[in-house]
Amino acid sequence: RWIVFSSKIWYISPNERRSIGQYPEAVYAKQPLESAIAEFCDQYQSANTKSAYTSDLRFFFRFATRADISQLGQLNAELIDNYLKHCEAADCSYATIRRRIVSLSSFLRRTGMEEFAKTATEHIGSKPQMQSLGPLSLAEVKKLQEVSQNNSRDAALIAIVLGTGAKPTEILALRGNDIIEEDGQVSVRFGGRHGRISDLSPDAWTTVKRHKGDRRGDLPLFTKERLDETEANPLTGEGLWKVLKGYGELIERPDLNPRVLRETFIM
Repeated sequence: RWIVFSSKIWYISPNERRSIGQYPEAVYAKQPLESAIAEFCDQYQSANTKSAYTSDLRFFFRFATRADISQLGQLNAELIDNYLKHCEAADCSYATIRRRIVSLSSFLRRTGMEEFAKTATEHIGSKPQMQSLGPLSLAEVKKLQEVSQNNSRDAALIAIVLGTGAKPTEILALRGNDIIEEDGQVSVRFGGRHGRISDLSPDAWTTVKRHKGDRRGDLPLFTKERLDETEANPLTGEGLWKVLKGYGELIERPDLNPRVLRETFIM
């Protein structure tokens, strides 16, 4: 017997029909969680939307796997509640936490689990408001530079933001060949070949050069793997947020983020 459910065809043997009954819901409950997630993501035409859902639901799938959950019908209220708490405890931004919960809610609603979807939606709280303390003081800038010196990637990243006032998207898009040496002056080119150019101070260049080294020009300047030339895995916005959050704790500025660094440059 063949049963068609949600555009997918599942073959159910006679013996299996006898063991689970004749109801499509019972068959659907045995669908592997991984394939259910893949089917949900594949329905979207937009590459960006599909990529976002895939990333968020893979995060959920890994959590479920650690709880020995492998089938759609094994999802339960305790698992969902534990996952929501896990999301809130994760070291990432509010935007990322909210997106992961919304993605799960959409998936649960699509698979007919309205109660679980409602639980997830209700779990989305308001964005915590952290009052900015304004630009960094000169003493805080010096302390930030000192505590980041042991990590050449982070020190270079901070030097470029402080020296140019670049946006996070501009920083994360930089490649090795965007650092330009010409007539004794070093500049950073943002936005590719025809983008804007900002000069670097000698001190900032010393810091950036230590990180850049002999890095190939076509590789991202800032990768998740700090000095691994074999990996072209760029640092993400969430990764940048985590980096600055960590240093904020070290210099007693819990509000430290890219905007604070940009405000410091403007000041």
